Amino acid sequence: MSTTFRILLLAGLVICAVATALVRKPMRAVIIYMAYSIIMSVVWLLLESPDLAITEAFHSPLMASAQEPFADYLARVDFREAVVPVIGNVHAAPLDAAGARDELVAHLVSPVQFEASVAKLQEAGAKMFAEVGFGGVLANLVKRIDRSAPRAAIQDRPSFDAFVEEFGKE
Repeated sequence: MSTTFRILLLAGLVICAVATALVRKPMRAVIIYMAYSIIMSVVWLLLESPDLAITEAFHSPLMASAQEPFADYLARVDFREAVVPVIGNVHAAPLDAAGARDELVAHLVSPVQFEASVAKLQEAGAKMFAEVGFGGVLANLVKRIDRSAPRAAIQDRPSFDAFVEEFGKE
């Protein structure tokens, strides 16, 4: 890969990062994120990246402009006390309904304390780590943290049904 191409890729990433911080219109931010994602995809392919590719500005100061609108939205959401332990990824500490909004808003711009959160969940008695959503990235991160920790990646209705069949009675 030529030096010029490397410089162009880096410049594209910097421009996207700065533009994201400055833009105030949501649709423009989406377009910038898409450009950033495309550039990062090229970079990851060229680097023959590991399986965990971070291609968005989430959990970084670049998301600061989203905090206020997100907080406004969450102010209209009814939070209730959880029936299972909930550990926030900002401070790797237990969350209650009163602190959930602040934690979620802070989560936009804060590094994820995933390893510490997994440890807290284990201390609280977690017996299974279930990731709901596409990809299984978090389940694989749990595996890297503790190979003996039971984990599941629930990605569709059949995998959900299988999970409930196996673990729903516990």
